[in-house]
This record gives sequence, C-alpha cells and structure tokens, in this order.
Amino acid sequence: MIIAYWRTGKRLLAENLIDGRGKYGQKILATLAQQLEREFGRGFSYSALTRMVRFAEQFPDERILVSLIQELTWTHFLALLPLKDALAREFYAEMCRVERWSVRALRQKIGGMLFERTALSPIARKTWRRRSG
Repeated sequence: MIIAYWRTGKRLLAENLIDGRGKYGQKILATLAQQLEREFGRGFSYSALTRMVRFAEQFPDERILVSLIQELTWTHFLALLPLKDALAREFYAEMCRVERWSVRALRQKIGGMLFERTALSPIARKTWRRRSG
C-alpha cells in the first residue's frame, strides 16, 4: 500500500501540481478526492491525497523508499512528514529502519529532538574543549 500511496502522490504531483498550477491543481485535487472518496472510501479524502503528494515530494527516490518500507509502516511515514528539514527526516527514517523503532518510539525521539542533539553534539564538544583547554 505504501508504494501505491507514493505512486499516487507522484502522479498527482507530476500531472496537477507543478509548473505554476498550484491553486488550479489544488482544486483538481479537491474534486478528485470527492470522486475517489465516493468510489473507494475515506482513504482518498483531500487530506489523504495531500499527504500522498507530500510523501512523494519528501521521499523522491523510489529505490530508497523500497528499502525503508521493509521496516517502516505508513504511520511511521506520517510521523516523518511534518519534519521540514530533509536531513532530519532522513536521519529519523534511517534510525527507524536500523533500530526498528515503533511509531511511538519514533514520535518520542522526534519530540526529544534526538537529531538536533546528535547533530549539535560535535559542535558542543569542540566549544567545550576550547573553553576548558
């Protein structure tokens, strides 16, 4: 299903939301969502379609995605989508994959700013060495 969501988002992005067609594309997305919801149910609401588009934008490489979906669920990806920093998103996704974090653990790590603390630690160490040395 995750690949289906990604491909749906990729297609919507390519056909409706690029080349300055943002507002027009959003109207098309809203209309399409209504049609799909009638035919297939809630999984194709406007917000679900926008998540699929954002998912395709934030994870553009299908090869990397295929390796991630072996360990991560759609709910993991939904927890990663709000992260603005691509490097942070990649960090958490990879840590999830390697450490096999649950969605709850992932949310705790994001909330605890693990990436920021990890990314800043070498800088903090250098600063501390200069002050104490």
